Amino acid sequence: MNLKLIGIGIILILAATAIMSKPENKEQRAFPDYVYTDALTLNTYTFAKADPINLSEISCYCGCAQHSGHKNLKECFDSDHASYCDVCKGENLKVQTYLKQNKSIENIRQLIDKEYNRG
Repeated sequence: MNLKLIGIGIILILAATAIMSKPENKEQRAFPDYVYTDALTLNTYTFAKADPINLSEISCYCGCAQHSGHKNLKECFDSDHASYCDVCKGENLKVQTYLKQNKSIENIRQLIDKEYNRG
């Protein structure tokens, strides 16, 4: 129950941040419009832009390798694909969390592979 409340709190904080930080002038925006659809999308694209090397080390498990030719999670955030893909955003958030826990990228890759690789 506590984790659910924490998750709701984080989403509310991210939503408020996104609303307050969304530039009205399109020329001032760092991203295309699809990134500003919600706080979670803005958070994950912001991280992808700031830390593309780590995301390039992580496999994506949404199936985009087959339909879009993506080779890693970074490539999902190079286009609008991740803006509507919950798997991509979820993996991105896990990478962020694990990095904050000082896990190595090798360990993060193993954890995500173990959780998402279903054969």
